Amino acid sequence: MLVALIVGGLWLWNNGRFAQTREVDWQVGEDRASIREVEIQIWNEQGQLLKREELFFPDGAPAQIVQRIALADGDYLARVFVKRLGDGASGAYAQTLHVSAYAIVAPLRGEGVRR
Repeated sequence: MLVALIVGGLWLWNNGRFAQTREVDWQVGEDRASIREVEIQIWNEQGQLLKREELFFPDGAPAQIVQRIALADGDYLARVFVKRLGDGASGAYAQTLHVSAYAIVAPLRGEGVRR
């Protein structure tokens, strides 16, 4: 009986319905040397802000930015704000993160999706 409860609990835990710590690997791109500041927001389908993080890079951004966040399987809205060196130009990008695995790899700036 105890074994069945443990197996059932592990299955429920690993089936994705419960929030688990996930790793989001943001791929910054070739033009990362000019990036000085990045703000990343992750929103759930109900419009609740789950995570907001501001990152500062005085010498340019790294090739990837890694975030760890507790997420259940599903779709999430990611909003990314990027500030650049020089003219202070900034861009705002939005994309959907499809979560169904431990690690999610996503471009920092969604493919042509700009808001």
